[in-house]
Amino acid sequence: MESAVQPTVSPNATEEPSDLTLLTTLGTGKYVDVTYQYGQQQFTTSLVPVALAEWFKPTKTIVLLTEQAKNSDYWQLLSKKVQNCQEAKIPEGRSEEEYWKIFDIVTSALSGSKEVILDITHGFRSLPVIVLLAAVFLQESQGVKMRHIFYGAYEARDKDKGEPAPIFDLSPMLDLVQWAVATNRFLETGDARKLGHLLEEIQRRFYTSVEVSAGKEPPKQLQSAGQALSKLSQAIDLVRPADIREYSQKLMEELVTAKTEIQLFARPFELVREHVQAEFGGLKQGDLASQRDLIKWYLDHGRILQAMIFAREWVISWTAEAINRGDLKDRESIEHALNQVIHRSEGRDPTKAKDIDPDIVKSVNDLEAREQLKDIWSELGGLRNDLAHCGFRKDRRKVNRLPDQAKEIYCLLRELEC
Repeated sequence: MESAVQPTVSPNATEEPSDLTLLTTLGTGKYVDVTYQYGQQQFTTSLVPVALAEWFKPTKTIVLLTEQAKNSDYWQLLSKKVQNCQEAKIPEGRSEEEYWKIFDIVTSALSGSKEVILDITHGFRSLPVIVLLAAVFLQESQGVKMRHIFYGAYEARDKDKGEPAPIFDLSPMLDLVQWAVATNRFLETGDARKLGHLLEEIQRRFYTSVEVSAGKEPPKQLQSAGQALSKLSQAIDLVRPADIREYSQKLMEELVTAKTEIQLFARPFELVREHVQAEFGGLKQGDLASQRDLIKWYLDHGRILQAMIFAREWVISWTAEAINRGDLKDRESIEHALNQVIHRSEGRDPTKAKDIDPDIVKSVNDLEAREQLKDIWSELGGLRNDLAHCGFRKDRRKVNRLPDQAKEIYCLLRELEC
C-alpha cells in the first residue's frame, strides 16, 4: 500500500516556522503510490500529507476524518508515518447543519495556530470548500496565517513519460479574499492602506521566497506604489491637505511607473487601478475649489468629523484669499475677525485678543460676503464643536442628524465663489 519513501529535497527548500500546523483530509477512496513533486522536492507516497510532513516538519498534523475514513487502512498508515498526527472527527456533510458543524470543527482545531498549511488533496465532496472558507474566516478574524494551500494533482502527471505528479500551491488564490476585503474597504471609506500593503507584500515575497522567485524577474515598482497608497491614506486620515496634495501627485506617478508590473503580478489590483486613479487624482490640486471638493469627498465616505475639521480651516483659507492675506501668521487674526462677525450681530462686544491685526479684522468685516460668512461660521462652529466634544455636552446633537447637518454646511460653502 505504501512504497518506500524516496525523498529528493532541494537544499534551497523554504524554511518554515517551528509553530506550524498541517491540516489535511482523508477520504475513503483508493490511493495509489505516485511520486509527487513540489519545486525541486520529490517524494513517493500514496498520501500527500506524508510528503508534506516530511518536507515542512509541522509541529502537529490535524486530519479531518469521517467515521468511515477513520476505520480505513489509510488512516492507520498516515498515523504511523506522520508524527504528532491528531484526528478531528467530522460528519459526512449530508445537511446544512452538518456543514456548519464541520466549519466549527475546523475553526476550533486551528484556533490559536500561528501559521497553517492546508492540504485539500484527499478531501471528499464539498469538504475542501468548507475548509477553505474556514481558513479565510480565521485569517481575517484571528490573524491565522495560511502559509500554503496544497493540492496534489495526481491526474496532472504524464504517466507515459513517468513524470511526477505536481503539487500546486493554491494560496495565491486565497489572496483574492484579502484583495476583496481591501477593495471593499477602499470603495466604502476611501482607505487604501490595505491595498497598498498587499502591493508591498507581493514584491516582498519575491525577495524572500526561493520558490516564488525561481526563474522569474522580481517586480521593482510595486513596493513604491504600495507605500504611496499608504502614505496618502494616512494623510487623508489626519486631514493634512498639503501632504494629501504631495502624496496624491506621487501616487499618480508611481501607478503609471508600476502599470506593467501591476498587470503581471497584481491582477486583482489592476481591476481597481483606474478607480484608484480617478478617486485620488483630483486631490493633487491645491486650490480652494479642489480643497472644497475634498470636504465633499470626506462626506461621501462617511467621514463627518474630518470633513467639519477641514471645513473650518477651509473657511479661514477662503477668507484669507478674499482679503489677500495668505500668511499662516495671519490665520489667528482672521479667525478672531470671523468670531467678531458673529458676536457683534448678537449684540456682544468681545474683548480684543492680544496680537490680533486690526487691519485684518477690518478687512473681514468689510467683505461683501460678510453675511454669508456669518451664517457659515456660526453653523460650522456649532457642529464642529459638538463633534469635537464627542457628545460630552448637555445639549449634544442627535447622531442621526449629524450627516444631514454636515451636508447642509457643505452646501453653504458651495455658495462662496472660488
